[in-house]
Amino acid sequence: MAADAGVLNVKDADLSGARFRDCDMGDAIFDNVDLSGATFREVDLSSAGLSDANLSGTRFRDCDFTDAAISDADLSGLKVTNANLSGAALVDCQLDGLTIDGVPVQNLLAAYQAAQNGA
Repeated sequence: MAADAGVLNVKDADLSGARFRDCDMGDAIFDNVDLSGATFREVDLSSAGLSDANLSGTRFRDCDFTDAAISDADLSGLKVTNANLSGAALVDCQLDGLTIDGVPVQNLLAAYQAAQNGA
């Protein structure tokens, strides 16, 4: 099977502080990439894979993460606003300071765990 030349594959790169706007990064692969302090606005990251990535302090606004997979990533201080996270998976990520629409994710997880325990 031939590789799709249109798929973005970034490995071992420093993109800290980068700004992305109105980009199609669907199916992109980011492996061991520093995106700390980067800004993403109106970016399609559907089905993208981000592993061993530094996303600390990164801002995502009006982005599509449908079916994206994020693993072993530093998400501390990450801000996600008005994003589609349907089917997205976060696995083994550092979540300190992560917010979604201004709500700390740690609070959401605590509320979920309390509801599961019947508290």
